[in-house]
Amino acid sequence: MPFMTSGRTLRKDPNGEQMMVRFSPGFEVTILQESEGWVQVQRGAVIGWVTKDVVGDTSPLAADTSVDNAAFFRQCWLEGLSTAVFPHYLAGMAKLRSDIKNDTQNNQIGPFRLLQSEWDAGRKDPTLSLIDFGAADVQDWGFQLAMFAAMAAQDFEAIKTALGRSPSAHELCLAQLIGPTAAAIALANPSASIAADLGPPLQAAALPWGGLTGAQVIDRYSKYLGNPGPPPASANGTAALNSIATDLQTALDSVKDDIIAAGNDVLGVTPGSADLVQSATTPGPAQPAPAGRLPKTPSGPGPAGKPGAGGHLGQLIARGEGDYGTFNRGNAGDSARKKIDFSKMTIQQIMTLQALPSGNPNRLFAVGKYQVIPVTMRGAVAVLGINTSDTFDPAMQENVFRNYLIAAKRPSVKRYIIGQSNNLLGAQFALALEFASVADPNTGKSHYGGSGGNRASITSAETAAALNDERVQYQENLVEGMSADGAWNALS
Repeated sequence: MPFMTSGRTLRKDPNGEQMMVRFSPGFEVTILQESEGWVQVQRGAVIGWVTKDVVGDTSPLAADTSVDNAAFFRQCWLEGLSTAVFPHYLAGMAKLRSDIKNDTQNNQIGPFRLLQSEWDAGRKDPTLSLIDFGAADVQDWGFQLAMFAAMAAQDFEAIKTALGRSPSAHELCLAQLIGPTAAAIALANPSASIAADLGPPLQAAALPWGGLTGAQVIDRYSKYLGNPGPPPASANGTAALNSIATDLQTALDSVKDDIIAAGNDVLGVTPGSADLVQSATTPGPAQPAPAGRLPKTPSGPGPAGKPGAGGHLGQLIARGEGDYGTFNRGNAGDSARKKIDFSKMTIQQIMTLQALPSGNPNRLFAVGKYQVIPVTMRGAVAVLGINTSDTFDPAMQENVFRNYLIAAKRPSVKRYIIGQSNNLLGAQFALALEFASVADPNTGKSHYGGSGGNRASITSAETAAALNDERVQYQENLVEGMSADGAWNALS
């Protein structure tokens, strides 16, 4: 995909009048046409001309390829509990596919090595309930984990229905590689080639997400699905399953201690043998969903919090998102004028209600002052190491905003505020990606307009002012002798 390799102000025509919009280095763009050393580029609804030499195939910005392993394993538990997939399986698959690395190899991205087309198909599939994910979120390992868990849960149910029993871990892995329908065919006739299993009469819709043909699927996973020959051919079902089982068992054994430690953090008790995948080849039950009565939602609004909490930026965002007791059940405004006192609910109780399916009258979706959605809540718990028995009171909500939403999750916001970056437009765009009420600086509209009743009520001029006010305040805090962390948290 094309990127801006240098910052440029757009022009209305080749070498024509300058526009009031500047594209920064690292911006992804679409090339519409070329003319004598100039290219017409588009980002969102903004279209203009720049010289051809400032557009290239490689981003000049280094992608964040780091993975906080402790946070990753904690989030495996949170996503596993949410989707009824074994957390151990999720961690093992990341180890198998990438050695839990957040880089890109052969156009396969992140710890689960997803193709962009695969990611886009998943986020647009309403059955996965991840339609708020953006195309660029594939680069975020936390988002990837949520996507892969949702895909695994759907594939688990499909292969379980086809087999009439729960699959083993290596059977589920095969279903994720070639699709549940083809996997069921392979398991029914393991001596047949995978190429035959993926061929007619199998319909294209039964192939995995991403639009690859059967031959392309085999080529992508040739280590498991191919037979080098001579002559080269596809492996049969038995060979594919045996190869998967060997590597998956090694991966599961490798992450076992880490997933047990993370489970202890999340559950408050050491996971037992029934919580783990003991053997890659032994069929077993799905990870059970949390049982018992649903938590109660005490009426709000609850404590008001400290005056000025959230700082310049937090107060502005809250104007468009809500207050400490605001919530919705999946659509903006569907619970207008209703409040919940979240200071009387633990984070685990909130996550339990957020895990309920769409349409359940008890389901919670976006909660609190900053409208934290399910995958964001799980990410905050994992990255910040939050104890899920803590309440979602005003102080916790501000901690999630300051140290997760605009720091760990959208680092370009924090980098601008603390002076590590001068990319104001990038920080504004990151805010628009995170908060539906914030206008995309490229379009003036909500990045999620048309989805769930969302619209922008906070302008780009307002976000620029708030970001710059915090930038100044941060430097003043340092001058007063605060540490970097102290100066940052003092902004809220």
